[in-house]
Amino acid sequence: MKPFDYKSKEDAIAWMNLTIGPSTSLGKKDKVSAQPYLYAATQAPANSDVARTRNPYEFIGGHLL
Repeated sequence: MKPFDYKSKEDAIAWMNLTIGPSTSLGKKDKVSAQPYLYAATQAPANSDVARTRNPYEFIGGHLL
């Protein structure tokens, strides 16, 4: 098994966005710049692993507080 084995190109992009969004939000403390990445992660195809996780929604909800 490869360390990074994705179902499709779209799934890989969704995971990349889900990595960049929280890193920008928490690491750089820049919630505004993180929003586009988190939103893009929520647009993952329905059959992807990212679509079945609640992480992008939790981060977006946390930004509203």
